[in-house]
Amino acid sequence: MDMKNLYKPAIKCRIYMWPFETLYIGPIHARGGVIYASPVLCVSLGEAFKYREGNGPWIDSYITCTPAGIFHEVRTNPSNIIAKYWVEGESKHNFCLTQFSSMFEHSNYPNQKSIISTFNKIYENSCTSNEVKTAMDGLFNQQDGTRSKIDQRVLHLSRLLRNDPDYNFSIAHLASAVDLSPSRLLHLIKQDTGVAYRRFRMWHRVRYALSIYGMQNSITHSSIEAGFNDSAHFTRCFSSFYGATPSSVLKSLEIYEVNSINN
Repeated sequence: MDMKNLYKPAIKCRIYMWPFETLYIGPIHARGGVIYASPVLCVSLGEAFKYREGNGPWIDSYITCTPAGIFHEVRTNPSNIIAKYWVEGESKHNFCLTQFSSMFEHSNYPNQKSIISTFNKIYENSCTSNEVKTAMDGLFNQQDGTRSKIDQRVLHLSRLLRNDPDYNFSIAHLASAVDLSPSRLLHLIKQDTGVAYRRFRMWHRVRYALSIYGMQNSITHSSIEAGFNDSAHFTRCFSSFYGATPSSVLKSLEIYEVNSINN
């Protein structure tokens, strides 16, 4: 028996959360495609990973940036460390990453070496939340002040869901709050985020549950407070977003820093 492998320590994970941004660094195990309501940057800190959009061809890459609403899949060795950085519509980095994801081939991103080096330093040096935020600002800040082009009514809806994630808002109520018909609101959400309303709401609930885990110290309590029916439902949703189960991530957490996500 290989005793060295038997007692090999679990790969440590880091999670940083800010009002409109989330950074996860760690292994990903779940297979299957996923779609997000925001751009997501995926960076390998080790070997290249497999990536494809829709039913397109698989490519080998160290870095990809996928626009909101694009169905895609990442596959990699379970021991490989991956950084995933999501930016929502209100983030000052949203426009930059949206442009970044649409202008370049996945195998030829500008400043690729600098981006990979920055995420490696964050992981290796166990950086604080403030240090990470400064690093992200340096990589992705818009010099001309350009912000996301997401409709203000969708951003208002996002604030409602973020502030009351466990409340089951009816579409009629939400539409009335932004002076739109229900059908027009659903169309606008899909148009601006790339996902249907239920998926949009689910992302906010998963983020909220994760953000309060430190206070609850219980996946079950956190998931119920965020509006999930039970922890099993939360586990399925969490895995689809992060590529790993909440239990595998949380038990391997080395750094977990949350700056209030309600803003």
